[in-house]
Amino acid sequence: MRRTIKSMVAISTVLLLMGSMSYAQTRTGSIRGIVTDTEGEFLPGATVELSGEKLMGGVRSLITSEKGKFRFPSLTPGEYEVTVTMEGFQPSKRTELKVNLGGTVTVDVTLNLATLEESVTVSAESPIVDVKKSIISTNITSELMEVLPSRRF
Repeated sequence: MRRTIKSMVAISTVLLLMGSMSYAQTRTGSIRGIVTDTEGEFLPGATVELSGEKLMGGVRSLITSEKGKFRFPSLTPGEYEVTVTMEGFQPSKRTELKVNLGGTVTVDVTLNLATLEESVTVSAESPIVDVKKSIISTNITSELMEVLPSRRF
């Protein structure tokens, strides 16, 4: 009985050690972060895009959570770029983010309010009627004078 217990403890110990060794050999990394405004308030609903040469399948995009958090798991080690956009705020881009094996890169982004730029163009056409004169006038030619009926007394 004692032998069985000792062998079970030994096997359990070996299995636990093998599990931790395989965890240390992770082949990917991740990028995570929080998006806030200049006052430190979380920005839920911001669009976060991840791009990079090592990224399979092209650009990855996601929306921040209620607390402004985002996470891109299972990234091949390499250099990446994160772009954060949200309506009413200026976009923010972080480049040269190096992801290592088993590592997590933290990217906290603060978005500034966008400046409003508007231009107003006013155009008008000149009126057909001269609004400054209240006189009705017309030119009568000599031919018209001859054709017009005269007084009949």
